[in-house]
Amino acid sequence: MKKVGMLKIAASSLILGAAITPVSASSYGHETSGPQKAAAQAAQQATKLLAKRKFDDAVEKAELAVASMPNVAEYRALLGQAYLSAGRFQSAETTLGDAVSLDPANARAGLNLALAQIANARNDRALATLDVYRDRLSDPDYGLAMALAGDLTRATSVLEAAVRAPEADARTRQNLALAYALSNRWREARVMAAQDLSGDALYGRMTEWAALAVQPEAAMTVTL
Repeated sequence: MKKVGMLKIAASSLILGAAITPVSASSYGHETSGPQKAAAQAAQQATKLLAKRKFDDAVEKAELAVASMPNVAEYRALLGQAYLSAGRFQSAETTLGDAVSLDPANARAGLNLALAQIANARNDRALATLDVYRDRLSDPDYGLAMALAGDLTRATSVLEAAVRAPEADARTRQNLALAYALSNRWREARVMAAQDLSGDALYGRMTEWAALAVQPEAAMTVTL
């Protein structure tokens, strides 16, 4: 497990938002055969456990779903998400790689794969993965993932354009603020972050980003 990757994912997970948010448990449950029902039930339990932040238990249930239906990309993507949440980044990368091989159109799994690759300090692989899914990822998620993978110039360009869009929201602005921080553009980071945060919240966010920028070897756990 790479400490640099742990820190980066911890610092960005709440801002990335949709990438590692558990899918609804109602997404499963329409299967009919014995193995299909067992897999669906296990997947439902895994998503509920992810929502409760019981990551190790979620891994166990997601592993059961994959064991029952090993060729279903959706279950492998769920297991990869559980591994990512539990900080098991190597397992996450392997499993999410399997998921996108089974279903290349799953952009959510593709983004999670890139995050796992970043956590494993394989930034070149992450950048290649993000290029594959560029057209299917939102600008806020793509831009921040690019920043975490080390392409700060392209990340900032994408996020600055996204912030100017009429639909720009707080998450988009915070993603750009973090990209500025990672680029050591601290004044711009603070100004951007202050549009949605103030007081202790702003201080806490800037302190977290400062730790990310100047103490990359600090050990942190994943915070989703």
